[in-house]
Amino acid sequence: MVAEAPKPVTPGSAAVVEEPAKPVVAKPAPKPRKSSPYDDAIQANRGRIAKCAQEHGAPPPSARVVIDVTTTGKAKTITLEPRDLDSSPLGTCVKNVLAGARYPSAPAEMRVSVALKAS
Repeated sequence: MVAEAPKPVTPGSAAVVEEPAKPVVAKPAPKPRKSSPYDDAIQANRGRIAKCAQEHGAPPPSARVVIDVTTTGKAKTITLEPRDLDSSPLGTCVKNVLAGARYPSAPAEMRVSVALKAS
């Protein structure tokens, strides 16, 4: 068997080069993060928290709310971080909203810390 020599390409002409198609591999979708029942209780009050932000201004990007929840599912203490946010009108409003929320009961007191976002 004799191999054929490649044909010369004329300068300025386009030579078609066929390459096999590369297979497309689909990446699996990231698993959705499961929210805790405590997150769900806080999210249930999202509209009221947003209203606090409308009335008193948006929280800083680093804002967090820390809630100590009793075994019966009631908020024992609620603090906001940074510290100056805790005593602000916005902080007072948010704490009033979350103080009335119902949280899951548990065999021991729980401390929940979540980012505070106005939207």
